[in-house]
Amino acid sequence: MTTTTKPGGRTLAAQARTAAMIAEIEYLLGCGEGEHAITRAFGIKPDSLERRLYRAGRPDLIPRIFEHAARLYDQRQHSAYFIRIAYAKGRK
Repeated sequence: MTTTTKPGGRTLAAQARTAAMIAEIEYLLGCGEGEHAITRAFGIKPDSLERRLYRAGRPDLIPRIFEHAARLYDQRQHSAYFIRIAYAKGRK
């Protein structure tokens, strides 16, 4: 079997896999999925996903993927704050 490479040194098959991965990530983001669903879909860790996107020349997708998790964290912190206030008022 012969492999065809482009001047950058990556095989055409590797480039096709990367293009398919990026298309799938864009689709999942469009569906409202975040970091956990995307890393689960590819079976990789968040750090690996970030590295792959950077190497593929698509670092613009990184904040879109991880902002969803940050937004959920902020909402939980906000909710926990008000729960603590309500609990403190109830104890008086």
